[in-house]
Amino acid sequence: MSGKLHQRPAIEAGDPARFSLRIEFVPNLDPGFAAPEEDLSWGKFQMWANGLNLCEHLDRGEVRRSVEWYLLPMLEWLAERWDFLLHEQRPPVTNAGVTGWESLRQTDNPERFDLETGWDVEGDGANRAWRERHGLTACRAGGLFPDVVLRRWRHDVEISWGESGLAGAPAGFRFLHGTGALRVEPTSLAQTLYEVLKKTVAALAEEDASSERLAVLTQRVADIESAGRQGNRTAILAGLGPRVEEWAARWEKLRTKLQHRFSDKSDALKAWLEPAGGSLCVSGSCEAAVMFGSASPTLTEDDVFTVATHLVSASQSKPAAKWNALTVDPQPLARNESPWRSGYRLAEEWAQASGLKQQTSGAVKVEEHLHHLGLLVTNISLDDEATAGLAVYPTHGAPHILINKRNPKCKFPSGRHFAMAHELCHLIHDRVHGQSLAVISGPWAPKELEQRANAFAAALLMPRSALKQAINGSGENLDYGTLLALAKRLDVSTNALAHHMENTCLISEETRDNLLAQMWNGFASTGRRPASKRKAGK
Repeated sequence: MSGKLHQRPAIEAGDPARFSLRIEFVPNLDPGFAAPEEDLSWGKFQMWANGLNLCEHLDRGEVRRSVEWYLLPMLEWLAERWDFLLHEQRPPVTNAGVTGWESLRQTDNPERFDLETGWDVEGDGANRAWRERHGLTACRAGGLFPDVVLRRWRHDVEISWGESGLAGAPAGFRFLHGTGALRVEPTSLAQTLYEVLKKTVAALAEEDASSERLAVLTQRVADIESAGRQGNRTAILAGLGPRVEEWAARWEKLRTKLQHRFSDKSDALKAWLEPAGGSLCVSGSCEAAVMFGSASPTLTEDDVFTVATHLVSASQSKPAAKWNALTVDPQPLARNESPWRSGYRLAEEWAQASGLKQQTSGAVKVEEHLHHLGLLVTNISLDDEATAGLAVYPTHGAPHILINKRNPKCKFPSGRHFAMAHELCHLIHDRVHGQSLAVISGPWAPKELEQRANAFAAALLMPRSALKQAINGSGENLDYGTLLALAKRLDVSTNALAHHMENTCLISEETRDNLLAQMWNGFASTGRRPASKRKAGK
């Protein structure tokens, strides 16, 4: 080794206030314990997110600003996992948390896979494979790296992090910035990562031109810019089905069927299905893939085709003038406001702005409200019963709501009305400026979006003022008979009503639990089951 590597200035890109990466080669004072190329790659790195240096840590009582270790395994991991890091959204096993790190923290637990029927080999394997694709600690190779998870989150890339135990860490060792998350536009994050990756690998290859391992890595980094990878990246973004190895074939099969079905609508197909963005990642349009990436992996091929067909068909009509006038100011999720509080606030604002009327009974005729706004509501039938509905809003078309009539909740008027109000929130507030919207509602959808839409629906259908007047200060003395009568008047479920009243402080948590216990006891005595146990708000 010539020593020129250590004379180079640090390689860095990005903005630490948003996202940045910094790598610096330093001498390995104890070489000979790794492959020659790894010895050569000894250095320091910092990863910054939202103004925090995620590599800052306490070691033996001293605060260190960088992680120092062999960098080659991390560089290889970035190059090998590139497309998954920037395009795969759905977490493994179950959508257990708001962020990728939170979800993985809950599923990365042996108790989850130790079933009465034996070890869940498939679930455990899927969980480990996802961590290897998305968790920075997967490439630490014995080093002490921060527990950072990168994944796609709709139109953004999410960086989330938290504290976890690391094998081999000395007593008292810890990273200093707790738990957090940041979402960044894909192209800017990809450019930051790629600039550092490309320059770092080039520096190593220049230092050891005879290394076959570095030559392979150099080619792999160059291949990231290949335009031919955009199709596979879109397939990863869509994630059709539970098996990674089937995604590309399933996506191509869907595209082929749709091209045959809509041979006269090539522009509409392109708007929903074609990848956009630069050579490093898919961004911008391709809303169908974004939507499917957060849908249930158990959607059948028929389900996928049904949904995609409605997406393309939705582009053929125009929104009503009244709708356009009311929806000029969508409000994205804010980190400083809880989803349920945001949903309640937005529902009150919408009711006032749209002139939403209540019946004399207090009920809100939400389907009539949607019709008055020019929104189309269509019933569809999906094999996957967990999917409740979809919100569809083409850039140059009219907003649509699709309700899955096979969803258990949507088999009842109260559940169907709740689903409509839920999808209305998505249409008003979850559209990215200048892009089409397609949000599929179910257990795999982004939790924050679903929590806010649930709260919006609850507040819209059950205004607190109407509830307060109905119970007239008798909240803590409320019995199940009165709750049931009120639910019938408002045309909502007793489950949703009880949770909503507790969320809005009209009854205590204890009273809510007592009411729900009475409800379940009643169903147990008749052998019937309620349509849903889903909470209405937070």
